[in-house]
Amino acid sequence: MQALRRLVRRRGTCRRPVIAGRVCVLSPERCPRSAIDIRVEIGRAVREALYGDVDAATADSAIDLLAPAAPVGIAADAPVVTRERYGSVPKTYVVCTKENAVPPAPQRRLIAEIDAVSTSPTQVIELDSAHSPMLSHPDDLPAAIGSAGLG
Repeated sequence: MQALRRLVRRRGTCRRPVIAGRVCVLSPERCPRSAIDIRVEIGRAVREALYGDVDAATADSAIDLLAPAAPVGIAADAPVVTRERYGSVPKTYVVCTKENAVPPAPQRRLIAEIDAVSTSPTQVIELDSAHSPMLSHPDDLPAAIGSAGLG
């Protein structure tokens, strides 16, 4: 998503970029490049962020299936996380070491924050994968998940 925001910021001469379905519509009189060029750039940014180690055909198929998530309301109160409830549930986290969307350092910070409110440490499994190991490592991911809790 940050790559998309950077792209839109770079296209500052555009009055109002709108992404409708699979077509990016821009005000042509203010934008020197075509909507197809913009769509190609967005596709590259999405591929790099989410499918960096996935073959091109699979990545294109996955990108075609992407859709906006339903809007989520903002809770009026912050959720309460306690050791007795959330903290007592065993957790496993798969760190994707080639991740571009959420690099390993923030992943590890999240694990540390989870462990700060947990009664037992999070089991960490590392995969030499980018953001979508289910596509790039279809055999390694189930094996890693299957080993969770066994170690």
